[in-house]
Amino acid sequence: MQSMPYASGPRNSILPALPRADWDAIKSKFEEVPLNFGDVLVEADKPARRVYFPLAGVVSTVALFDTGASVEMATIGAEGVVGIAAVLG
Repeated sequence: MQSMPYASGPRNSILPALPRADWDAIKSKFEEVPLNFGDVLVEADKPARRVYFPLAGVVSTVALFDTGASVEMATIGAEGVVGIAAVLG
């Protein structure tokens, strides 16, 4: 998926903002991952293993309560990033 940030169509808006030389230096680390509704990308109290740059659709940040109830706290689309703690520590 090496042409990802510079491809046409709806793609993540963060990656094309990188200088081309920076993208060229890191692009081999990227892969497009198909996701399905309900997939868990990052779990609370567990280290993030990957960073996701959504290309289409949205990713929800959901809080789960001991009662079994849940609430959507945020949505991240093609303008954002999920799992940034994997990079920041």
